[in-house]
Amino acid sequence: MMTVTDRPALGTLVPPMLRELLEARGAGFVRQMGADVVRRVVLDVMGGRNLRDAT
Repeated sequence: MMTVTDRPALGTLVPPMLRELLEARGAGFVRQMGADVVRRVVLDVMGGRNLRDAT
């Protein structure tokens, strides 16, 4: 049985491209996702759509 110290760190299991997206903030996030995608999600949420449904 594996112990906690034998397990790989969670960060090593996440592909670099996904890690960059998860760590993106502000303008960097908008650049990575695309302004149209961010705009559509914001408008959907402001219009009352559930965030989980909008993404």
